[in-house]
Amino acid sequence: MRDGSAHGPAVRLRGLTVHVQRRAAAVLDGVDLEVADGEQLLVVGPSGCGKSTLLDVLSGVVPQGLPAEVTGDVLVAGHDPREVPVARLALRVGRLGQDPAANACLPGVLDEVALTLENRGVPRAQIGARVDAALRQVDALHLSDRRTSALSGGEQQRVALAAVLAAEPSVLLLDEPTSMLDPVAADRVQQVLAARATGEPGTTTVLVEQRTAGARWLPGRTAVLSPTGVLAGDGPTAAVLPADHPLPVRAPGEPGDVVVRLTDAAFRQGDREVVAVPHLELRDGQVTVLVGCNGSGKSSLLLGIAGLLGGRGRRAAPAVALVVQRPEHQLLARSAAAEVAVGLGRGTRDAQDVVMAALGAVGLAHLAAADPYRMSGGEQRRLALAATAVLGRRVLLLDEPTAGLDPHRTAEVAGLVAEAAAGGRAVALATHDLRLARSLADQVVVLAGGVVVAQGGPSLLDDTALLVAAGLDTGVAAGWAA
Repeated sequence: MRDGSAHGPAVRLRGLTVHVQRRAAAVLDGVDLEVADGEQLLVVGPSGCGKSTLLDVLSGVVPQGLPAEVTGDVLVAGHDPREVPVARLALRVGRLGQDPAANACLPGVLDEVALTLENRGVPRAQIGARVDAALRQVDALHLSDRRTSALSGGEQQRVALAAVLAAEPSVLLLDEPTSMLDPVAADRVQQVLAARATGEPGTTTVLVEQRTAGARWLPGRTAVLSPTGVLAGDGPTAAVLPADHPLPVRAPGEPGDVVVRLTDAAFRQGDREVVAVPHLELRDGQVTVLVGCNGSGKSSLLLGIAGLLGGRGRRAAPAVALVVQRPEHQLLARSAAAEVAVGLGRGTRDAQDVVMAALGAVGLAHLAAADPYRMSGGEQRRLALAATAVLGRRVLLLDEPTAGLDPHRTAEVAGLVAEAAAGGRAVALATHDLRLARSLADQVVVLAGGVVVAQGGPSLLDDTALLVAAGLDTGVAAGWAA
């Protein structure tokens, strides 16, 4: 379906500028870009610089679905996405959003992936095979009989990607397609994208990705957006991709009092037992890191510790502060400052100063008046961290707190976690980022299939055989190729 761009680039932007309500500065400012038919482009930049907004404009979601002032010239597959209905443009342009849960329309996985083919009028006899092929590409065929609502974040992300790939669009827009995936699943997705890039003809792809360190494949060309939404660089990936930001290495904490204890515990989602833990203690001043492949039970374990899931066994824990995997699900207010203030008690002294200090600690002070629901995924995640920080709870539970964050912000969050532990809090953190885990962990819990397969000190994170068995390491040396 390349007729729309047969005589020009697949994507052309001239002076693209986007303003949204309640943000004084432009989200994107004067962006000029061209992507040739069959070319692949990586877009990087700090959290909140407009990367997701760029994809929203290219797919027509902005301004047709999300109101914004969009000026400049925009052409995608030969059409102005501001003028062509989103559903019509979607016949040519495949879009994977940052939140996979928002992509799901139907209750069953097979129906979800088949929907994109049915919308395109694919003959019924062909749909089953194409659905299976798409799920197999992203290692999600085993999820065929599952309900979309029962999937983990990473599993939902794979199903959403399968639905986009099954349609075989001429232009592919991918927003952080590996942000919620375990290392092995992320590697598999990169292989799939590499195969589509090198095929004949290659699929035109605009890829937004923060997870570039150790990637097996990246596009050969990269565009860099500045914090103010200006195009700051455009060229060969090897030349313009920003250097990785080192993570602070935290000294092991002294074991304090036990504040959370699970004994012969198991927790349920609905009527299904999803994770079982024979024994687990969280101690003041220490960081416990939960690792495991998608669907291994990390998020369910955090929800169980928080008292939000039913189950069996013994659980002893005080009130906790929790940042869930999808922070937009715990937003309550219509400004960033009001969101943080929700956690403060009435009559809190110097409340405004407390709120601004919390926002400043996560780099969001300049967005105090911004609508949280119009923030980027990375900004929402940092806002949730700020809102839980002011609660002052003794136990802090964090589910993928750095997913979708740029390397600089990831290092900042690592520093905040270390600071919380140094202040005497017990922290439990679920992550797929093994570098982050190594930089923070006092205790490591490795999960697979809803059970604990290893529990001990940080040295577990250097046990390659264990990590491969748990689906956390491919056993292949890291490094990317264009």
